[in-house]
Amino acid sequence: MTCCNTRPYRRGLTLIELVVVLVILAAVAMLVIPRLGYVKEQADAAQAAAGAADVMNNLELFKTQTGVYPARMDSLLVGPTGPLISSLWLMSSTSQVPFEVGSLPTGSGNAFTTSLSRGFNTRLGNGNNAVYFMDHDPSVADQSNSGTILRTWNSASDQYAMVRSTDTALIQAAGYADGVIPSNVRLIVLGVGPRNAAVGRTMASAPRHALARREEYGRFLAIFALYQNGKPAELKVVVDSRRATIETRIGQFKDLTLTND
Repeated sequence: MTCCNTRPYRRGLTLIELVVVLVILAAVAMLVIPRLGYVKEQADAAQAAAGAADVMNNLELFKTQTGVYPARMDSLLVGPTGPLISSLWLMSSTSQVPFEVGSLPTGSGNAFTTSLSRGFNTRLGNGNNAVYFMDHDPSVADQSNSGTILRTWNSASDQYAMVRSTDTALIQAAGYADGVIPSNVRLIVLGVGPRNAAVGRTMASAPRHALARREEYGRFLAIFALYQNGKPAELKVVVDSRRATIETRIGQFKDLTLTND
């Protein structure tokens, strides 16, 4: 029988050893953390590109099935006459309003409203043909869900979010290589919000940008061409809430990959 504990004595780390361990951990962190940031940026770029492509495909599929684009898309306006919701450019590098607000030309030879009606007409069973959009309530905390006010289009004085004539990059993305909107075309912008008629039919839900904050409008944006001769509205391009195209996000993904290889 022994009178004392025979287990070997373990001493703790000395101050110098502890400092060495901390230096090693800090060095590892300096290598790993930037890499993790790159992975997230790359994932965000890939998600944005995939999301925009998916939304575009779903909108076109809805049109194939019904003959028109979905009703109840977000107008991006506070009311029938505007203004634009300010949450559209909260994350922009510039304070410039991203789109302009305008009405469609009417009068002899201008059938832009007919183009709109033919592209979005819901053809309700009650015999009334109407175009429906969702105007925004700026008091809603989550701005991606702020399109809550149903607007029935029935007036040529209604306003729309439109691509600026100076936004060459977006105009080119819409298919006009010279960066100029033809005089017989108007490009309107609508948000693919959670209340659009494609949800539950061709899309499970309305996706949002991975980085979108509650105070920022984070849904994808669909740009439609309206035609002076009354030809039905046509979807030209879908961009994410930062107004980046699929091609732009794919380019960012490739650049990040090359930079960090």
